Amino acid sequence: GLGLLEARFRRRLGVTGPFVWSASAGMRTGVFHRKTRGRLTNLGEGTTDFSATVSTGLTGLLGPRFYTASWDATYFYRLPLQVDDKLGGIPGDELRLSSVFDYAVTSRMGLGVSADGFHRLTGLALDFGEIAKYGDDRWAVLAASQLKLGGRIMLYAKGVMPYLQLGVQRVVWAKNNPTDATF
Repeated sequence: GLGLLEARFRRRLGVTGPFVWSASAGMRTGVFHRKTRGRLTNLGEGTTDFSATVSTGLTGLLGPRFYTASWDATYFYRLPLQVDDKLGGIPGDELRLSSVFDYAVTSRMGLGVSADGFHRLTGLALDFGEIAKYGDDRWAVLAASQLKLGGRIMLYAKGVMPYLQLGVQRVVWAKNNPTDATF
């Protein structure tokens, strides 16, 4: 199926020492999988969300080669699928943090590590009797969190050309969320 579609606008804010700062605003939608959101094998909750992100990063030399590092913090305001007196909007808003460190080990190849995590600010524990009351939104009502760690390989072309990046991440910790996912 077709997963989340996302668009962002980004603006550079300035430089503080070696750090370059930016902010972005965006929107993502799961409208294409909204009808299957109640399935255990769903592609997502089928919501439309608005985001605000603050990012910083730097590039420098480490020995004879360059490195890049970046950090992002994003707040997702999630348009509710339904509203509950106790919980408020379902699903709850989310906070996402991500970080990347890449190092050019040769002039043609780089290696990197990455971390990505999210935390839903409201929701219920995984109790099938309790979440069943929310129908197709039973997965969206969960107080979900997840942390993924991974590695990356960058293959640089000669000259001023785009480069190829291959990466993999694996869930290393999760709360009310899949623990066996690989991206």
